[in-house]
Amino acid sequence: MGALVASLAALATVAAALGVDPRVGAAAAVALAVPVAMLLARRLARSLSGEMAREHERLEQRTRDLQRLHEVGRGLGEALESEGVLGLVAEAARALAGAEKAQVVAQIGSRERPWWSSPAAPPFTIGRRKALEAELGRRRAEHLVALPTELPQAARAVNVAQGGSLFGWIFLAGGGEPSPETHGLLAILAGQAATTLRNIQLLEERLESERLSTIGRMISTIVHDFRNPMTAIRGYAAMIEEVDLGPERRKQCAHLVVEETDRLNGMIDEILEFTRGGPSRLKRRQVGVEELLAKLQRLIEPDMASRGIRFTSELGYAGTVSVDLDRILRAMLNIASNALDAMEPGGTFAVRSRGRDGLVEIDLSDTGRGIPLELQPRIYEPFFTHGKPRGIGLGMSITRKIVEEHGGRIRLESELGRGTTFTVCLPADPVLVAAPPSGDSVPASRPAP
Repeated sequence: MGALVASLAALATVAAALGVDPRVGAAAAVALAVPVAMLLARRLARSLSGEMAREHERLEQRTRDLQRLHEVGRGLGEALESEGVLGLVAEAARALAGAEKAQVVAQIGSRERPWWSSPAAPPFTIGRRKALEAELGRRRAEHLVALPTELPQAARAVNVAQGGSLFGWIFLAGGGEPSPETHGLLAILAGQAATTLRNIQLLEERLESERLSTIGRMISTIVHDFRNPMTAIRGYAAMIEEVDLGPERRKQCAHLVVEETDRLNGMIDEILEFTRGGPSRLKRRQVGVEELLAKLQRLIEPDMASRGIRFTSELGYAGTVSVDLDRILRAMLNIASNALDAMEPGGTFAVRSRGRDGLVEIDLSDTGRGIPLELQPRIYEPFFTHGKPRGIGLGMSITRKIVEEHGGRIRLESELGRGTTFTVCLPADPVLVAAPPSGDSVPASRPAP
């Protein structure tokens, strides 16, 4: 509009200088100004239309970039492996900057060496990579957040850092110099990458700490479990060496040493089997229930007596079962050891057997504190413990595994303040022998064929 007014004034001045009637001059000026104004308006409209189109395209590109950052952020939030993180970041950086190539190098506290988003390729050759890795190591050792001093020609770098800690760099090769807006987007992307790498580092540190703690507790438990048979072996060996024993007693002590040594070997095999997770090869043989429970009593009763706990047994089934004696005994010892920890002096640990529906059922009951109802479904989970001063929670998991390998099953009944009963159910011998109703213990017997 200013241009139009200026044009009209100029025309009026020219008309006055030529002695033309101003009204005629004004009319001529108007007649001339109209097409000029229309021309100017069309040019202005085209200019505005171009500016609006460019601004619209810029806003659309910004929207696409922000959407890409949002998708990368979601991907980084779900990433569990650091290698996948760098690949996502490199691809996003290449797209945001319009670069021909993008590479990312990073290192976190739990890794000895940096790693890259993709294999070596020009301009980031193996030699160049080694130099950048060495510089990254120095920067991290100095706690310095800074860009690398030597980059390939036409390459650019962005720091991947958080809270004063440098994790690595994003490298861009090819393409033009990024705009200030693109620099801002790349900084946001680098911040997302640094946050994710920091979270992965914290997770790996926590897992390592838990692993070491679990190993420590496992070793403590193994040492504790090994101590009893080792103490027995030492005691029997000292008797053989120092005490004037008769041949029969000496033979008995030697037998007990061998038996305890075999038990140690069985415990070692059991731990190895658990770590492998595979099934065990059972060494089955016919074992009388009385023999089984007598061995259990001999192994656990000394500890119970020292704590004021009474051991009782009642044989309702006096036949035999086909079992791997050492392994089924280990399963019952796990139950008995838990019962011992759960009871106060004056408590009772009772073992009962019976035949029912083609099964031999052996109840192992204590008068301890009982197991809360909400925890009972977790009793057989590996590494689950409750109310025990020691142990890593493998005992009941191994117990169930042993019972199930025998084709049996295990049941749990517990009531707070009254005690707990585990029932081991094993396939019965073809012949079930019911014991007489009286007496705490009945010798095992089978009718002659």
